[in-house]
Amino acid sequence: MDENSSQIDGSSINDPLLNKPRLSVTSIDIMKQELYETQLQLKTKNCIISELQDDVEQLHIVEDENMKLKLEITSKESDLKQWTVKYSNLEFKIIEQQKEYALQIDALKDELSILKMSKTTPKDDLPVNLNESIIMDLKSELDIKNEKYNEMQNIIKDQEIMIVELEYLKNKTIEELEDFKAKDCIKTDKLNDWKQKYEALQEECEMLRLQVNNLNNLNNHNKRGNSLFAEVDDKRQALTTELEIKREKYETLKKYLSKANHENNQLKMEIMRLETQLLETEKNDDFEKSTLIQSYKNRISDLETTIRELEKRPETPQLLKIDNLSNEGMNVVLQIVADVRNEKKALEEEMNRRSVRDMEARQQCFKGECEIRQLKKEIRRDKLQLKTLEEQISMFKSKMSLCKENMKEENRITKGVRFNENCKIEDGGTSLKPVKIIPQQAILNTIVCPKFEEL
Repeated sequence: MDENSSQIDGSSINDPLLNKPRLSVTSIDIMKQELYETQLQLKTKNCIISELQDDVEQLHIVEDENMKLKLEITSKESDLKQWTVKYSNLEFKIIEQQKEYALQIDALKDELSILKMSKTTPKDDLPVNLNESIIMDLKSELDIKNEKYNEMQNIIKDQEIMIVELEYLKNKTIEELEDFKAKDCIKTDKLNDWKQKYEALQEECEMLRLQVNNLNNLNNHNKRGNSLFAEVDDKRQALTTELEIKREKYETLKKYLSKANHENNQLKMEIMRLETQLLETEKNDDFEKSTLIQSYKNRISDLETTIRELEKRPETPQLLKIDNLSNEGMNVVLQIVADVRNEKKALEEEMNRRSVRDMEARQQCFKGECEIRQLKKEIRRDKLQLKTLEEQISMFKSKMSLCKENMKEENRITKGVRFNENCKIEDGGTSLKPVKIIPQQAILNTIVCPKFEEL
């Protein structure tokens, strides 16, 4: 009888179904409420993730537009430099032509002085007969000079039209460049705002993910009940969640590092481009200066040769004495003198106008040099910003290396923990060794009733 009662008691003790507590209605309602709340949180989480994806797409679009604007700005800058080079070449040509016109005016002045001297000389100096052939030669020479003068005026008008067109195109390109720079600043401000919003949303998403994981852990704990493996499962889940969080942080840090490296490479390429551009401009300036110096040297040599030729001439010029001059011949001579005077006056006026235009062109060149100096200052400032960015990237890399070392240390520590299931940590690290699983019923039997024979 005692043996039967002991057997019944042992069987009742060994039955796991009798040891499980019955769930009350209130606990079921609480679990349903928690399940409903977790579902709502999951829905909000999915909505936030979709919004984040939309924000990321908009960020990519804004970055593409920003790159397009930068390319347009570089093209406009190159066009502006080409126009400035053309303008400087035309200015150099105009200066050379001004010098030629000045020499022609000096030659005409010399001829006028000779004619005046011939007019004022007495008749007893050198008797020469002025016949029709000399008058025709003078007329033909006057016609040739008038043709040259008209050609010069046409060339001057064409050059003035070309200068006006170049100035208009230069102003237009400067305005377009300023518009593109303003658009670029607006786009960069928008891009920075989107980046800040994206980072804030990422932080909120991580917080919501942690809350959802905690709620899932609580639900799993309530479902398991008063199991002896609850503590081990809690530790395992805590470690897995911690590893997931650190993995996500590591991935975000890798993304930031790659982005920073990409920006660093872009800035280095931009600095290299600006340095090459600066060297090219310096080379062009040196070439233009050398050509200008060479032209001045050639002009000086030409003037020296003309001075030598003039020194070879006699000091007292031979004066012509006009005898037997009719009224018609005298009128022709007077007409020639009047035409030469008018031509001299017109050339002097043209020289004054050209000198005024020359002053305006020099002022514009001075403004261009000021703009170039400003651009050089901006390049130096960009270099300083690049150095600061490189220092920040080096600090960021050192932080990344410290994070990697900490993660390796934590992975090394977590290798000694054995879970109740064959789990793997897919974090790029080593997998945990599978451990032989002891059934829960056997553990309960050994704890509650260690030996049936002792009873």
